[in-house]
Amino acid sequence: MQRFLLCTDGTVTRVLEDFAGEPVLVRKLCEELTKATSPVHLLDIREPEEVLVRNVLLQGSKTGRNFVYAESLLRTESLSSDLLEALLVTKTPLGLLFRERRLETFRELVTHGMEDAGDWAVHFGLDPAAPAFSRTYRIIHSQRPLALITEKFPVEGALQGAPARAKG
Repeated sequence: MQRFLLCTDGTVTRVLEDFAGEPVLVRKLCEELTKATSPVHLLDIREPEEVLVRNVLLQGSKTGRNFVYAESLLRTESLSSDLLEALLVTKTPLGLLFRERRLETFRELVTHGMEDAGDWAVHFGLDPAAPAFSRTYRIIHSQRPLALITEKFPVEGALQGAPARAKG
């Protein structure tokens, strides 16, 4: 399962739902509308521009099991007002919001590999030095970069059926 999630260029929400046998929702850890203060090459941001910064957990809606930790940077100028509002007020994963709106997107895998779990390990009951998979991809819409997303998940645990309940 982890290798599939690491290399896929599609949305992982439906795969997670099939694997877990339950709907997946977003648990927001951090969400902020702010100005990008430095260039972001992969999003073609060259000067201060409004962005939405989100750090979330994708978790089972029934069990509260955490499956994926994700950090997102979205160009708000490329989002419709209703999509931006949905991102801010709902617990619906980004890929499902795109699908609901029939938004045609392309996901471009930028990097993938292994790293230490780090600060997000606490959400999976792991030591920060535990091995974790990570992938970063861009979402392209209308031939323009829309979002840069990094997803991280444990090598062992939540995606192998071990409990990983939400903390807090």
